[in-house]
Amino acid sequence: MRGLWSIAAATLHVLAANAAVARHHPSQLFLNHIATRDAHSPTIPLTFRNTSPGKAIKPGIELRILPVGDSITYGFLSDQIGGDGDGYRLRLREDLSKDNVVFAGTETSPTGNMTDGYFAAWNGKTIQFIADHVGPSLEQRPNIILLHAGTNDMNPNSAISTEGHDPVAASERLGSLIDKMVTSCPDAVILVAMIIGTCNADQAPQSKVLQSLIPTVVASRLQAGKHVLAVDFSIFALTNLRDCIHPTNQGYHLVGDYWYDFISQIPQDWITKPVGKDSEGEESLAVRLDMNASLLGLMGLSLALMMPKEKGYNPVQAQRKADKAREIKKVKAASPLTSTVSSAGKAEAQGRRNEKLARKNPDRIQKQIDDLKAVTAGGGKLTRHEEQVLEGLERELKSVRKARDALGDKAPGFGGRGWRRDDDGSRSGALGKRRRGDGDGSSSDEDVPEDVRSIPMPRDTPPPIPKAEMDKWYAKRRARRNAENAARRGDDAAGDEAGDGQDNGKGKGTARTQRNAPPVVESRTVYEAKPVVRDLRKEAVSAFVPTSVQMKMNKGKGQGGLMEPEEADRLEKEGYLKLASGSGRGDGAEDGEEEEEAASSRHVMMEEVEDEEA
Repeated sequence: MRGLWSIAAATLHVLAANAAVARHHPSQLFLNHIATRDAHSPTIPLTFRNTSPGKAIKPGIELRILPVGDSITYGFLSDQIGGDGDGYRLRLREDLSKDNVVFAGTETSPTGNMTDGYFAAWNGKTIQFIADHVGPSLEQRPNIILLHAGTNDMNPNSAISTEGHDPVAASERLGSLIDKMVTSCPDAVILVAMIIGTCNADQAPQSKVLQSLIPTVVASRLQAGKHVLAVDFSIFALTNLRDCIHPTNQGYHLVGDYWYDFISQIPQDWITKPVGKDSEGEESLAVRLDMNASLLGLMGLSLALMMPKEKGYNPVQAQRKADKAREIKKVKAASPLTSTVSSAGKAEAQGRRNEKLARKNPDRIQKQIDDLKAVTAGGGKLTRHEEQVLEGLERELKSVRKARDALGDKAPGFGGRGWRRDDDGSRSGALGKRRRGDGDGSSSDEDVPEDVRSIPMPRDTPPPIPKAEMDKWYAKRRARRNAENAARRGDDAAGDEAGDGQDNGKGKGTARTQRNAPPVVESRTVYEAKPVVRDLRKEAVSAFVPTSVQMKMNKGKGQGGLMEPEEADRLEKEGYLKLASGSGRGDGAEDGEEEEEAASSRHVMMEEVEDEEA
């Protein structure tokens, strides 16, 4: 029974999945669209036609373009290996050189070279994240939106695809994002990309399904009269990807060419003048002049004066900040209490700074300055680091004196001494200091503030020993050592006299000299080098003798075991056994040794062994 329930559940799951796919299957929607579209309606999806760059899309109309998407729209890795860091945006602007192009958005790339390379894209983010953060960019009212989103939704890693990697659910989220764009910018043309594929085997199947679902999502909005078109990036060659996801530098240029080709296919009556004030306001003139440098030369204007001062300057955000600053200024002007509170806060902060600087001892800083200046006064030369230190000390001394003058009597002093237990008041010091001979009052702890020096010593800390007591102790020790030395000298003299009596005057002073004079140990390092005589012929023979020859030589020397007479005769013929009469070969001890060795090797011992089998 349990097995039947499992089969039924699996069947229902398959039917539900098929119904979901059928709900998004593009065939019926495409048929309806083809049946109802007029002659001027574009074909879904738009395909790449390789349009030549430089074609004017709609003369006289500003193209306020908003790129929306993930890391591919951001231009991730486009700054590697000599890239410009602008993704496809710079190439798209070059292709649209005949048009007045302004990029909208709230995000910029820190590695990009464009002065207005704005967009609304985030690395590693899904469709839902983009939908939650694209609102401020849509408020700039672009008239063309380039949307490429969904790649991260198909990633099998749940840390990236936070909403899951189901293609059907992702297409529904993409439809919601398109609806949000249509609501915020009803006059804009939205180009929705069938996402670029991937060579990642774990992600490719889901990506292909999402690619097939995107035209269906777009067709339903197009049938409702919305200016939404699907564009086919599924034919983008995977060889143009550097990591199976992001394009190479050349690949980003190709993506820009694709977007330019798709923009050129938009019906001209769909592209209208952007609603509201230009997204860059008066500063947009700088961007237009940047694209037409020749016009600047004719007008005699300076491009540097017209460009924004900062690379990531966003005119829309700057305008909002300026408006907010004006409102705050009006509120402050209307309320005198605000300025009073602000002045009080500044005075309090300055007071804290003065107290902190006044804790530093100006005399000590002056001493450091004098020491450095004494080097130059004596004919020396300061290093670059010492010169910088001297400049810093002079600035610090000036600030410390100014702070102490501002505090007046409240400035901490450095001349007094704190209280010490078991002291008569003639001398004192900072907590934990132990010194002798400090009667002159000078100490390295003079920079310790008065409130620290006034801290009483702990009761378990032994009091410092007065100098007079230490002098008495040193005097007693010197007297004791002098007495010991005198007694030792007397013993030495008595021993010398006794030695003189025993040695009859021959060994006078010998014992004392031996006791007093320490033994002298002479340290000597001797280096010696001897020539090494080597018989290279013998070494070569012993190193390269074949095994069979070595065995015969050993047998010839009597080291290879017993030999039969026939074997001995054969070795003798081959020269491994020397003849008994070897005197004719040479004279000397070496020949004698060789003859003895050969003679001993020729004595063959024969033994009779009973046959065990018998």
